[in-house]
Amino acid sequence: MSFTGRDSSPPVRLDPELLDAARRDGSILVTMTLKMPAGFTALQGYISKQAWESQVRGTCSAFTDVVRRLDPAAARTLNVLGAIPLAEVTLNEAAVRSLLNDPDPRIGEVAIPKPCCVPARVDRPRD
Repeated sequence: MSFTGRDSSPPVRLDPELLDAARRDGSILVTMTLKMPAGFTALQGYISKQAWESQVRGTCSAFTDVVRRLDPAAARTLNVLGAIPLAEVTLNEAAVRSLLNDPDPRIGEVAIPKPCCVPARVDRPRD
């Protein structure tokens, strides 16, 4: 499976707070997605084992290549979620600048992870 970022694909979506956060902290943990190529599926049971393994290799290879181009040292922080084109990585300020100036067309989105609210369990008093 090849992640190419064809010319007809939508533009890369970049969190507008990336540079400020990286500048403030020196580096920043981001989530990154890839644009899904034709034939991609996140549902393992719908493709053969060989196709799934190829998808895992392609996803990992694409993320590794994208991150190494931004900052070779950042590849050590890369955490890819297998075949799903989602990863997290820590980028320094220079890598964020490079990303903003010339984003790799295979990237779908780069965002700062935001905490999500989960309702707390509230035990009701028993009568």
